[in-house]
Amino acid sequence: MSIAQTTIENVRYPPETFLETRLIAALLPTAMTTYSEISTVEPYLVWLRDMSFAVAGARNANISTIVDGTMGKNRYENIVPFGASFPELFDKLPLNIPFDYDARVTLYNAAVGALANTQGRVTWEVKPFRVADKLSLGIEYENLEEEEKRLADKYHLKRSILGGKLPMEYPKGDLQYVFPGNFAGAMVANQETDIIRRTVPDGYKLVLTKLWAAHPAANFGNLEIRVYRDRNLFLTLFPYCFPDFATAAPTRRVMPVELWIPALSEMRVTIRSTTGHAAEQAMAEVELRRLTIWDKMAWNLERVRKITSDEERDMISELNLRDKLDSGIYELVTPLPTSALLE
Repeated sequence: MSIAQTTIENVRYPPETFLETRLIAALLPTAMTTYSEISTVEPYLVWLRDMSFAVAGARNANISTIVDGTMGKNRYENIVPFGASFPELFDKLPLNIPFDYDARVTLYNAAVGALANTQGRVTWEVKPFRVADKLSLGIEYENLEEEEKRLADKYHLKRSILGGKLPMEYPKGDLQYVFPGNFAGAMVANQETDIIRRTVPDGYKLVLTKLWAAHPAANFGNLEIRVYRDRNLFLTLFPYCFPDFATAAPTRRVMPVELWIPALSEMRVTIRSTTGHAAEQAMAEVELRRLTIWDKMAWNLERVRKITSDEERDMISELNLRDKLDSGIYELVTPLPTSALLE
């Protein structure tokens, strides 16, 4: 099973954004190599947000990629061509391609010889596949389930999409505080060291949003960053696939890799080396945000009394918020489209 597929199966609190990072020791000549693959997207909608590849840390004109997958009943395929314009590790190529069944990123090496130490990262976003999302992405009304058709009719979803009111972004919740985490120093072999570790107060969520890292000076395949969400290992990332803030030219602003990984009890990010290193650097940023009523419904927290109040449960029932959540409407009061008011 691929890394991306395993990660999607461990998603708990969508929407979530995560990376897949890999080092391919030898990218074979004139051959295609699958880098990231998702064989089953359901029940989510998955977006390929961006990607970046390099050979030994530098741009290489021999690499191109093929992105393919399924959205609705249509097969998508796009080739990112050869050339020096392909982004190196400091950059990222934005894509924003949705898939609802499967997705794959394949590398092609046009060189006559193998390319050693091909590094890369791919960013996937996993979102709930609401009725408004389906209609906005071209799935026909006739192909919806009966319950989905009921919601589409009830809230005039098609007209709201045509009017630009839908689909809506999922609300992130009020930002309360930003916690930075940092590690700098020598690493002992096989010792896991915290970059950041925070517990979550009731009624809130901690969201891992950014990571920075320096590239190891040697044995760079032996260093990893681990993300633990609610005391379970969720993601393992390799810093040699990040922009290297330790060696960046002063004129270049090194961007972090961006994620959106919520936790409800504890967020922990660690760094580990199997061989030990004399000096390493890594940073993380975690946001404390208030849980929204949409979080509590979507993540099945309605019955947890220390999180969801009696007043909120009454509001969910009285305002039919479950129907709105399933429709993709994240507003307590939803005005009808102008055309619906005229009927």
